[in-house]
Amino acid sequence: MQAALRSQPAWTVPGPVARRERQEEALRRQRRASKQAHSLYVVAFLTFVACLAFLGLLLFATLCSRVTIAQNGAKMQTLDKQMADEKVKQSKLQVEVAELFSPGRVEKIASRNLGMVIPQAVRSIATEEYRLARIPSPQENTRGQIGQVPEAQPN
Repeated sequence: MQAALRSQPAWTVPGPVARRERQEEALRRQRRASKQAHSLYVVAFLTFVACLAFLGLLLFATLCSRVTIAQNGAKMQTLDKQMADEKVKQSKLQVEVAELFSPGRVEKIASRNLGMVIPQAVRSIATEEYRLARIPSPQENTRGQIGQVPEAQPN
């Protein structure tokens, strides 16, 4: 029987060395496949972590923008209230200024505090400068003489 085994080519009959080599080759293929699978798992895990980090940053940016919008809205409401208050204050001050400059109030202060009185008759004194600078009204210039100034009448 050994002669029969020897007559066959070596590749057809597995010997202990060939069997061991095949087992080692199979083991190497398994290790290579295991390393590839491990590499694939690592890449998948790192991709998952990167996606989670990106989503976390996106969520954080969204949260920050909403907080900023809320803060700006609160500031805007405060400024709107201040603006309304200032408009009311401005209206009150305008009324006060109108009251202070009213002719009745000025007349009252002038008569009480300064001793001024309202004149009974109004008289005007025409000086030479006034007479020269004055342009006659159409009623005064009845003769159609343009440029002539009537003489001032003494009072």
